Amino acid sequence: MGGADWTFRAVPARRAAIADLALSGKTIGLLGYDKDTPVAWCSIAPRAAFGAGLGPSSAAGLWSLTCFFIRADHRNQSGFSALLRAAEAFASDRGATEIEAYPVAPDSPSYRFSGFLPSFEKAGYRKTGQIGLRRNIVRKGPLRPQV
Repeated sequence: MGGADWTFRAVPARRAAIADLALSGKTIGLLGYDKDTPVAWCSIAPRAAFGAGLGPSSAAGLWSLTCFFIRADHRNQSGFSALLRAAEAFASDRGATEIEAYPVAPDSPSYRFSGFLPSFEKAGYRKTGQIGLRRNIVRKGPLRPQV
Protein backbone atom coordinates (compact mmCIF):
# COMPACT_ATOMS: atom_id res chain seq x y z
CA MET A 1 0.00 0.00 0.00
CA GLY A 2 1.47 3.32 -0.89
CA GLY A 3 0.84 6.95 -1.57
CA ALA A 4 -2.78 8.01 -1.30
CA ASP A 5 -3.93 4.55 -0.15
CA TRP A 6 -1.74 4.93 2.92
CA THR A 7 -2.31 8.65 3.49
CA PHE A 8 -6.09 8.46 3.54
CA ARG A 9 -6.44 5.38 5.72
CA ALA A 10 -7.40 5.85 9.35
CA VAL A 11 -4.64 5.29 11.90
CA PRO A 12 -6.10 1.96 13.17
CA ALA A 13 -6.13 0.64 9.59
CA ARG A 14 -2.50 1.71 9.11
CA ARG A 15 -1.47 -0.01 12.34
CA ALA A 16 -3.30 -3.17 11.29
CA ALA A 17 -1.60 -3.12 7.87
CA ILE A 18 1.86 -2.78 9.45
CA ALA A 19 1.08 -5.54 11.96
CA ASP A 20 -0.05 -7.85 9.14
CA LEU A 21 3.12 -7.09 7.20
CA ALA A 22 5.33 -7.70 10.24
CA LEU A 23 3.64 -11.04 10.92
CA SER A 24 3.95 -12.10 7.26
CA GLY A 25 7.68 -12.75 7.64
CA LYS A 26 8.61 -10.21 4.95
CA THR A 27 11.55 -7.94 5.61
CA ILE A 28 10.25 -4.50 6.59
CA GLY A 29 12.86 -3.09 8.94
CA LEU A 30 15.15 -3.34 11.92
CA LEU A 31 14.76 -2.52 15.60
CA GLY A 32 17.50 -0.85 17.64
CA TYR A 33 17.80 -1.65 21.34
CA ASP A 34 19.27 -0.08 24.44
CA LYS A 35 19.90 -3.21 26.48
CA ASP A 36 16.48 -4.96 26.36
CA THR A 37 14.43 -1.88 25.44
CA PRO A 38 13.55 -1.07 21.82
CA VAL A 39 14.49 2.58 21.17
CA ALA A 40 14.87 2.86 17.39
CA TRP A 41 13.55 1.53 14.13
CA CYS A 42 14.31 1.84 10.43
CA SER A 43 12.56 0.59 7.33
CA ILE A 44 14.93 -1.35 5.05
CA ALA A 45 13.81 -3.76 2.34
CA PRO A 46 14.32 -4.56 -1.33
CA ARG A 47 13.24 -1.55 -3.40
CA ALA A 48 10.59 -3.65 -5.15
CA ALA A 49 8.86 -4.23 -1.79
CA PHE A 50 7.79 -0.58 -1.74
CA GLY A 51 5.87 -0.84 -5.01
CA ALA A 52 5.31 2.16 -7.23
CA GLY A 53 5.47 4.62 -4.34
CA LEU A 54 9.17 5.28 -4.98
CA GLY A 55 8.93 5.36 -8.74
CA PRO A 56 10.04 2.74 -11.26
CA SER A 57 13.25 0.80 -10.83
CA SER A 58 14.38 -2.45 -12.32
CA ALA A 59 17.77 -2.49 -10.61
CA ALA A 60 18.46 -5.93 -9.19
CA GLY A 61 20.06 -5.77 -5.76
CA LEU A 62 18.74 -2.27 -4.98
CA TRP A 63 17.31 -1.86 -1.48
CA SER A 64 15.54 1.20 -0.05
CA LEU A 65 15.97 2.76 3.36
CA THR A 66 12.79 4.81 3.69
CA CYS A 67 12.41 6.00 7.27
CA PHE A 68 13.87 6.12 10.76
CA PHE A 69 12.52 6.54 14.25
CA ILE A 70 14.71 7.08 17.29
CA ARG A 71 13.06 7.69 20.64
CA ALA A 72 13.58 11.32 21.72
CA ASP A 73 15.62 10.41 24.78
CA HIS A 74 18.08 8.47 22.58
CA ARG A 75 18.65 11.01 19.83
CA ASN A 76 22.04 12.70 19.34
CA GLN A 77 23.82 9.66 20.80
CA SER A 78 25.18 8.06 17.59
CA GLY A 79 22.03 5.94 17.30
CA PHE A 80 21.37 7.01 13.73
CA SER A 81 24.86 6.04 12.59
CA ALA A 82 24.64 2.68 14.36
CA LEU A 83 21.22 1.96 12.88
CA LEU A 84 22.40 2.97 9.40
CA ARG A 85 25.43 0.66 9.62
CA ALA A 86 23.22 -2.19 10.86
CA ALA A 87 20.77 -1.61 7.99
CA GLU A 88 23.61 -1.65 5.45
CA ALA A 89 24.99 -4.91 6.87
CA PHE A 90 21.52 -6.47 7.02
CA ALA A 91 20.80 -5.59 3.38
CA SER A 92 24.24 -6.62 2.16
CA ASP A 93 23.99 -10.00 3.89
CA ARG A 94 20.71 -10.58 2.04
CA GLY A 95 22.05 -9.75 -1.41
CA ALA A 96 21.75 -5.98 -1.67
CA THR A 97 24.38 -4.46 -3.90
CA GLU A 98 23.23 -0.87 -3.46
CA ILE A 99 21.06 1.10 -1.00
CA GLU A 100 18.93 4.10 -1.82
CA ALA A 101 17.56 6.57 0.78
CA TYR A 102 15.52 9.78 0.71
CA PRO A 103 16.89 12.27 3.26
CA VAL A 104 16.09 15.97 3.64
CA ALA A 105 18.06 19.06 4.64
CA PRO A 106 18.29 19.52 8.42
CA ASP A 107 16.02 22.59 8.26
CA SER A 108 13.28 20.80 6.31
CA PRO A 109 9.81 21.28 7.82
CA SER A 110 8.67 17.84 6.62
CA TYR A 111 9.88 14.33 5.76
CA ARG A 112 12.30 14.47 8.70
CA PHE A 113 11.60 10.76 9.33
CA SER A 114 13.73 10.05 6.24
CA GLY A 115 16.93 11.24 7.91
CA PHE A 116 19.15 14.20 7.11
CA LEU A 117 21.31 14.59 4.02
CA PRO A 118 24.58 15.46 5.86
CA SER A 119 24.35 12.22 7.90
CA PHE A 120 24.07 10.14 4.75
CA GLU A 121 26.84 12.05 2.98
CA LYS A 122 29.10 11.46 5.99
CA ALA A 123 28.33 7.73 5.68
CA GLY A 124 29.43 7.65 2.03
CA TYR A 125 26.13 8.11 0.19
CA ARG A 126 26.10 10.18 -3.00
CA LYS A 127 23.21 12.35 -4.17
CA THR A 128 21.63 11.04 -7.37
CA GLY A 129 18.42 13.06 -7.62
CA GLN A 130 15.51 14.64 -5.86
CA ILE A 131 11.85 13.81 -5.13
CA GLY A 132 9.68 16.89 -4.97
CA LEU A 133 10.97 19.99 -3.24
CA ARG A 134 12.53 18.49 -0.13
CA ARG A 135 13.58 14.86 -0.44
CA ASN A 136 16.95 13.97 -1.93
CA ILE A 137 17.74 10.62 -3.45
CA VAL A 138 21.06 9.22 -2.25
CA ARG A 139 22.74 5.91 -2.99
CA LYS A 140 25.57 3.86 -1.62
CA GLY A 141 27.12 0.94 -3.37
CA PRO A 142 28.44 -1.35 -4.44
CA LEU A 143 28.03 -2.94 -1.03
CA ARG A 144 30.21 -5.77 0.10
CA PRO A 145 28.93 -8.71 2.13
CA GLN A 146 29.83 -8.56 5.81
CA VAL A 147 32.49 -11.03 6.96
